[in-house]
Amino acid sequence: MARRRQALIIASWSDPIVPIENSLMFAAALRKAGVPCEMHVYEQGPHNFLQAEGETRRVLGTWWERCADWLRLRGFAAPFQPVAEAGEVGSGARPTVAKSATRSRSALP
Repeated sequence: MARRRQALIIASWSDPIVPIENSLMFAAALRKAGVPCEMHVYEQGPHNFLQAEGETRRVLGTWWERCADWLRLRGFAAPFQPVAEAGEVGSGARPTVAKSATRSRSALP
């Protein structure tokens, strides 16, 4: 059974390298083509989120949680397994890749 293409876009309105319009146009093209897409846009942040400082870095540090949620909802990651106190933002919990997602890239249609 062929897998349906899907996309997750994570961007920043203030990215100095890739204008937000590129991400918006990409999302619009995916929608027009019938490709499921989820998009998260942070108000502030450099292209490389790790270069952010202070509170902006803490907020951008949640991007992987959005990614993990997206993967879990599609069955590509195991259920959430917290590694820090519940409710702590950016707690450090990491997704576990589901066995069905471990196929090589070349095996995907």
